[in-house]
Amino acid sequence: MTVDDPAGLRAYILKRSVELWCPFPVRRASGDPRAEERLVSWIVDTGLAGPLTDEQRNRLPVVFAAYRLTEWRALNFPDVLERETQWLMDRWLGLGLVLEWILDQSVTACPGQDESTWKLGEQLARLFRTGPGTGLLTPKAWAAAVTCTAELLEETERRHGTEWRQEFGDAFARTVEASVLETTQNTLGRVTGLTPYLWLRPDSYGSLPHVLLALMSQGVHARARFLRHACAAGAVRAAILHNALVNDILGYAKESVLENLNGNAVLIVQRQHGATLHEAVSTVIGMCNEQVRTLEHFATLLRESAVGFPTGEQSAVAPFTEMLRSNVSGVIRWHLTAPQYAAWTPEDHG
Repeated sequence: MTVDDPAGLRAYILKRSVELWCPFPVRRASGDPRAEERLVSWIVDTGLAGPLTDEQRNRLPVVFAAYRLTEWRALNFPDVLERETQWLMDRWLGLGLVLEWILDQSVTACPGQDESTWKLGEQLARLFRTGPGTGLLTPKAWAAAVTCTAELLEETERRHGTEWRQEFGDAFARTVEASVLETTQNTLGRVTGLTPYLWLRPDSYGSLPHVLLALMSQGVHARARFLRHACAAGAVRAAILHNALVNDILGYAKESVLENLNGNAVLIVQRQHGATLHEAVSTVIGMCNEQVRTLEHFATLLRESAVGFPTGEQSAVAPFTEMLRSNVSGVIRWHLTAPQYAAWTPEDHG
């Protein structure tokens, strides 16, 4: 199997996916059956689609149907049932995808001029951390993205408070920074090793902001003691790294065809260790399964440590760990059913 046979690669990866270990049930949140359609309309109405090419704008409904972002939210966070919170999460997902496209375009439009992309990424990260009105000099084409980011940050703060908005903004800023790094390194052909890749991968995957939104919906305080516990941080990292590596495995056919050599763990293992495809997939599946065991290990330790938390926080530990387990089971199901991964072909690119 080679990049000349993406269908064969995809079939092979899907066959190997049964080796992903997940002891948690798959659950799905009920919600607006027209959520995906509503999200696409919001992208168009706000002008977020402005920086995209005419072809990309015309294909927005098709592309969003392939990604099934609202289904990702429903499977990853089945206990987020309040419609307004679902809609807030959906818009952040849609905005995140558009920002990723804009950053990618800034790299491909000026190959070799990574300084301009770094500046764009830094300005966007600063917007997430400090809000609008801080001397941002983003291109005119970014105006709608800046406006939507500011409005959603304001809505997040209005609903959940300044401290949560700050936590959320910092998490999203790290996603931007890691994504810019990954994209520029890949475009410039700079070799990334497995260890630094795994260190940054939870941020570039970008699901931490949505984990925080789910915690907000549970009524957890941004400065809750249990969230600062080392085992809580370890559990979150294990769950997100697992999900990111599942993304790498199920996205292998696409990433290999597009030569995203520094943005996929399977490809990095192949290159760094001279591994065959079978060996590399086995290695990364093993990493995924180890993250599930790590999550359960930290969940047990956190539960045992709960006796030392404030009384009002002890009851929040179980919903917190259950949310992370739902992340793990939901993300596997989503990748196996979303056309963006389960049925991707080179014709879908762009």
